[in-house]
Amino acid sequence: MNKFILCVAYLFSIGLLSNLLGDFIPRNRMDYAKKCYQARSWEKDGRIYDHLAIRKWKDRVPDMSKVRSKMLPKRLSENRSSQSLDRLIRETCVAETVHKALILLGSGCILIWRSKGGVLLAVLWALGNCLYIMIQRYNRPRLIRLLAQSGSKISH
Repeated sequence: MNKFILCVAYLFSIGLLSNLLGDFIPRNRMDYAKKCYQARSWEKDGRIYDHLAIRKWKDRVPDMSKVRSKMLPKRLSENRSSQSLDRLIRETCVAETVHKALILLGSGCILIWRSKGGVLLAVLWALGNCLYIMIQRYNRPRLIRLLAQSGSKISH
């Protein structure tokens, strides 16, 4: 079988599988106060992504929550209760974790197709997943500020 097709099949499979496995990550264990989910100083609470025109393109990337009804929609609803905000913030942590794992797993293309083609596919895969990570890191500080403004006690 062509190595390119094998890599594409591999990436498709890990993408699909990670989406399904992401459902099993306990949201209540996703602590957005952990350092790995906190905005870095250089991110300026997510505002750095404005320089990448994130507001223009973030709603145009594919969103599995629009396809799978079981997934939490990634938009703020009219119900901006502290509980729904907390849940959405935790969902951003899950999404970031899954996309980071996908980047690591995508490097498998280098093992499948031991040439520049495998490296190129792995790099393109990583860049595509970085878009989703940037969206989570852009949205999370804004959602945390909304939660704090709601006067709710933030529980991690």
